[in-house]
Amino acid sequence: MSSGDRHSGARRHYAPIVPKDPSTANVGSAKTRKRSPSSPADGTSAARDAAAPSSGGSATAERATRKSQSPHRTTAAAEENHAENSTPHTATTTSTTTTTTSTSTSDNSETGGESAAKVTLISTSEPLVPTAPGTDASGGDKIVHDGKLGSAGKSVSMAPPGMKASLATEEKSAEVKHRLASFYIKLQDRILAHIFPFEVWIGTTRKKRSLEVNLSTGIITRFCKVRHKNKEQWLFSQILQAVRSETDPRKVTLRMRTTDDVNLCFINQVQRERFYGLCWLGQCNMMLTTKMPRVEQVKIFVGTWNMGGAAPQQPVSLWIPTGHHFDIVVVCAQECMYESLFEKVIEHLGADYLRLELVSILTVKMAVFVHNSHIAKIRNIEHSSENTGIATVLGNKGAVAVAFQFHDTSFCFIGSHLAAHQSRVDERNKHFHTIASNLDLGMNKFNILQQFDHVIWCGDLNYRIDLSKEKTLELIQNSDWRHLVEADQLIAQRAKNAVFYGFQEGELLFRPTYKYHVGTRDYDTGGKKKRIPAWCDRVLWKTLPGAAPLEQKQYFCCDLLTSSDHSPVFSVFTTTTQLAPSPLLETPFSITITSVTAVLYPANALHPSLMSTTVASTSTTSTASASATPPTSESTPEDLAPPATDLVLLFRAPFLNPERNWQSRPSTPGAEGTGGLCWADRDIPQLLAHVPDPEYYVRQHLFVQVQTASHIYGHSAIPIGESIDSASASSTHSTGVACKFEVEILRHAYPVGVLRGLILVTAAP
Repeated sequence: MSSGDRHSGARRHYAPIVPKDPSTANVGSAKTRKRSPSSPADGTSAARDAAAPSSGGSATAERATRKSQSPHRTTAAAEENHAENSTPHTATTTSTTTTTTSTSTSDNSETGGESAAKVTLISTSEPLVPTAPGTDASGGDKIVHDGKLGSAGKSVSMAPPGMKASLATEEKSAEVKHRLASFYIKLQDRILAHIFPFEVWIGTTRKKRSLEVNLSTGIITRFCKVRHKNKEQWLFSQILQAVRSETDPRKVTLRMRTTDDVNLCFINQVQRERFYGLCWLGQCNMMLTTKMPRVEQVKIFVGTWNMGGAAPQQPVSLWIPTGHHFDIVVVCAQECMYESLFEKVIEHLGADYLRLELVSILTVKMAVFVHNSHIAKIRNIEHSSENTGIATVLGNKGAVAVAFQFHDTSFCFIGSHLAAHQSRVDERNKHFHTIASNLDLGMNKFNILQQFDHVIWCGDLNYRIDLSKEKTLELIQNSDWRHLVEADQLIAQRAKNAVFYGFQEGELLFRPTYKYHVGTRDYDTGGKKKRIPAWCDRVLWKTLPGAAPLEQKQYFCCDLLTSSDHSPVFSVFTTTTQLAPSPLLETPFSITITSVTAVLYPANALHPSLMSTTVASTSTTSTASASATPPTSESTPEDLAPPATDLVLLFRAPFLNPERNWQSRPSTPGAEGTGGLCWADRDIPQLLAHVPDPEYYVRQHLFVQVQTASHIYGHSAIPIGESIDSASASSTHSTGVACKFEVEILRHAYPVGVLRGLILVTAAP
């Protein structure tokens, strides 16, 4: 991934393209068309007039006159004459309709009007073509009847003066609706055959070319100049990954297994998203259904081990369980001098796994392995590292990280080795914040703890137990984990919000993993160092509000690997990942944010570590201000003082066009006494979300960068799942209900304020 952004009214009906009932595809064979206001529904009126008892000569004559001028009979005669002079295609349709009508009239005459015959015509529930000035209700040009020719150049039979307009409407409506019915039947046939057409741009000349996806054959075809002659084809089986561009909302790159990558540029974002959804279906060998699976459960193994500079002596199968189908395996090692550990891991996992990424700084290393069946589902793989060792240069201490997206759910795995020794608690806290602030992953200049659905942090964190050696050993002997936990430094610091703010950790129900005699699992409490046993090796996680929960199934240590003075620790998680958007929908969505206020904490209420946290200067793509000085993330007393006004909100999300600047106007002071800032509704831009699938937004977030003209103040993530309802979103007349949100503003992993407001997601007008 580039250093750019990773994520880059009344409701309208957005029914799937595939008809709900394919049996209704033969339009005109089962339903009744909306009739013209001038056309009766059936022969009921004529039958009633014929059957009515005579009340006098004048009344009988009047009924006979009215019956002879019946629009239904006149229309039938005119259509019969028109069928003889029209083109064969039109004559077939018209004669079919005329035959039905004539039969109805004949039956009425024979039975004396005792029963009314039903007329079956081409059906539609609403106009298929919008009415525009100069057109009739069916969308065609108006035909001016002068007794000779209509505007289409066809012969038109003479009709009584009062019926010319009705005749023109009926004829043109039947013809246009027949053509539309034929078009939709062909389109339905293509969809049911799993064939989907697209348009793409070619090269810098911006020439349009047709592209076709055939799910049934697994072939993507791009046609060149002449359709079906000059063309390029690719099989889904040849595609390793389909990757959406982070900078151009219309581009997709197909990473091929054996040939060069294929770059496709679609004419708009909606087509790109539909193509991406089809690619995912094709790569997973799934056919198109109206009830596609929307989530996939994954099982994750995360292990951390301080190897003490020694090569592993025992098999890693003692640490990584066998017989479990892990979708993702993450192994982090500290004081690792050899990469033989990772070779043993891949050998143990078998041929069904491959190494996705390996990143290291000196002795801190981390590798990510995935099952082969998931490689097409993973994209935007990136890694980063941060040194916190001697002079912040040496890599004996620091962190490595790997981030990627599994389907449309983002993960970030961080492995670290923090400062050692019992008394260096503040130094460990500082290392944590330096790492969290400086790792360069995902969106540019955006806090990593506020942009990934799941962050899993593991490693030798080196937090100790604040008890005497004797007391600690006694509690361990009695398996009294509760009293040991009460003295754990990390738990105490988390309770003060000094470190790992917003993270979770499972219960510590295993022996402290440090410090052992090498080769045994007896604690080494003698010698000069006299170390106190401690839970140095930990696994914690953080999930964004509104994201699918990350459930910890296991959290334990492995005392069977004895080549180090640390025992390895492992944790097993399960969660659901969000699949690609449905390719059947077309209507984009609009996001409206109103009543926005921000309450910023005073500088003297912020955590002291904020004053000493420094962030490396990097380039920024922000366009928040016309000032020559770009916003930075470095902490100074002036930066931490809450601004009195002119705070700007910059919105980012994977479903927003990255080429546009989704930015608010500057804030104004809030109500007196509130100590906050506010934005008028007109100051917040209307956001256009180009993914046309309401279920896609259930687990999505709107990321907000809070900044002034000179620096970035903090970041927030607004969950939008509660603001959209899949059932009501499909209703054309639903206006939706705005949902309240209240999210924290974080700066360098510390809370610095609260952002509140209302959010509403509706079908775009």
